[in-house]
Amino acid sequence: MHFALSKITDPQSWRRVGRRVALRWYGEWYRKRVQKLNVSMGKISNGKGPVSIVADGLWDNPNHFFRLRLFLESVPDVGSMRLIGVIAQSDDPGRSMLESLGFTEFVSIENHTRHRMEDFLSRAEAMLEGVTSHSDILKLELPGGLPPYTYYDTVLKRARHPHPALDDPIWTRVLAECLRNCAIYADLLQDAMVGHVVLSHPWQNQYSTLVWAALSRDIPTYHLTGYCEGIRIRRFFKKEDYATPVEHMSLEQYLDLPPRVQDRLVQEGRDYLQVRESGKSSDINASFAFRSDNRTDSRTGARRVFGVSDDRKLAVIYAHVWFDFPHTFAMGNFVDFYDWMRFTLDQLRDIDDIDWLLKPHPTESWYGGFQLEDMIADLPDHIRIAPEKTDSLTAMTAADAVVTVHGTVGLEATAHGLPVIAGDRSFYTGWGLTHVAKSRDHYGELLRSTSRLKKPDQTDQERALALIALTLAPTPVDAGVLNMRCDSSGPTLYRDIIRHYSGSRDVIEAEQTHMTKWIQEQSSSYSTSVKTAHFST
Repeated sequence: MHFALSKITDPQSWRRVGRRVALRWYGEWYRKRVQKLNVSMGKISNGKGPVSIVADGLWDNPNHFFRLRLFLESVPDVGSMRLIGVIAQSDDPGRSMLESLGFTEFVSIENHTRHRMEDFLSRAEAMLEGVTSHSDILKLELPGGLPPYTYYDTVLKRARHPHPALDDPIWTRVLAECLRNCAIYADLLQDAMVGHVVLSHPWQNQYSTLVWAALSRDIPTYHLTGYCEGIRIRRFFKKEDYATPVEHMSLEQYLDLPPRVQDRLVQEGRDYLQVRESGKSSDINASFAFRSDNRTDSRTGARRVFGVSDDRKLAVIYAHVWFDFPHTFAMGNFVDFYDWMRFTLDQLRDIDDIDWLLKPHPTESWYGGFQLEDMIADLPDHIRIAPEKTDSLTAMTAADAVVTVHGTVGLEATAHGLPVIAGDRSFYTGWGLTHVAKSRDHYGELLRSTSRLKKPDQTDQERALALIALTLAPTPVDAGVLNMRCDSSGPTLYRDIIRHYSGSRDVIEAEQTHMTKWIQEQSSSYSTSVKTAHFST
């Protein structure tokens, strides 16, 4: 009782409540202004043609709807297309935002009139009856060949746990939702002549089932998102594209670029890596990972921080966010990140000729839930765990090798000349930059040979920098693109949108010109295309 009363009378508590109320009011006020702005700009389409565009309002984020308008207005002949919105509930806030853009038809997946989640529970239970291990779940046969890892990763995300118990009812509930979504989207794509599918995310059940249904019918599907101050769009043409759901360029495509363009990309990657390592990048992962105020620049000093003697080699294991879609790049060697780390620890106990540093993901506490230390017990002297706030550059300065599954550190460490073991495929697989594990056993062999791994040469380092420029760095603003705040910035985004339309009309038009050209070019990665064209001038 005393504790409760102290909270009620605590001025700090009241101030926090006041800030939350003010922020909510502020957000709603700006939201209404943006909706009115959208209405004043007119509908994107008259909806009288036979072809339709399906887009989602499942993610109620200002930047998503802003990007969606820009993109849809850039689609050739959009003026006569039907606009169909996918929402969770018929009264979702996302619906009103879509309506202000001109959407007139809606599919509500949570209260669908024909397909309800409860109708699929018995089927889900039957499918899970024979499951005796987590790996069995990844062998389930889902409608249309939908990768079962999309369902698996959705469970992890919902449970906020890296390895939920098999008797947890969440497995049945989410599988029933998955089956329901497959049925809903099969009806949608059968009844409507769909020319494009545009989604804010590609992974969770409500998105992945639509992506897969569209690709099964050869319908181009777009992952429309924002990253590092700019708009990113990944276009999927076929099912194979889904294994690399982020903007990407193959090594072959890169090598086909003129040498001067390659050189400019290398320099751009070098410049951005310095920004990233300064902690000033808008990428939340980078801003948490690189902490210049907690940095040791010299190798001797960095190794001393981690208790490594001069005659010992050090390898750093970079952990991931446990439940943040481990199968993003169709991981096949491990069931999930928990399985990967458990296998890694089992291997490391017997590899005592070098020291191993386990580095938690920098946003582990920010995401909350399970932490690396929860699965660490009785470590031998040659294995230790680093504090979560360890500066990533200090760790790389001390290291002789780096281990990840598919983290961006694979590129960062390669750029610094460190050999990298990648536990599975990533967006940089195929560039020949890392030692990629072909199987679970091969991964164990790579760990045992860590001290003898070939280091990246100058060509490898420069290619890593080029790929950093292509996939991580912002598009230069002088290319005619918008500079946008991170999607996690809250109600401030509504104010930004109003500012864009009032003061950046010329940039908006330039961005849409890029989009229209890119859509017609039939290439797969939007900002990559804009960057290479810009560096070619």
